[in-house]
Amino acid sequence: MSIQGCQSFIKYGLLHLQDLPSLRNLFFMLYALILPTELAEKLKTGEKFNFIDVREPIEYEIARIESARLLPLSRFQEWISTLEPVGETVVMCHHGVRSAQVCTYLAQNGFEKVFNLEGGIDSWSTEVDRNVPRY
Repeated sequence: MSIQGCQSFIKYGLLHLQDLPSLRNLFFMLYALILPTELAEKLKTGEKFNFIDVREPIEYEIARIESARLLPLSRFQEWISTLEPVGETVVMCHHGVRSAQVCTYLAQNGFEKVFNLEGGIDSWSTEVDRNVPRY
């Protein structure tokens, strides 16, 4: 949907539920989404980027992507100052909600290339590596 199309929907009150994801992308997203398959390709080619898992240690024990650095959201204040806003940063969690919060914060604080793993490790488990347990 184009920006003009969105403006028309809003102007005339014709906003439909199925339009919300595209509206969110146009107006509110400060970061990009990365599909599990796209992330898998980055990892496979050895591309350099910051890869952060913001789930809790107990979740990490159940299922993980080995190359992700565990930085639990519950300890955010302890680790946020250790991150450098240089290069790409990919953030993941279980389904993509907690990581979206971190992505928003990063984008608002000088990080320019921020990506949220769409669907989190749950999508990774179904689309890339079925050996990673679902929970």
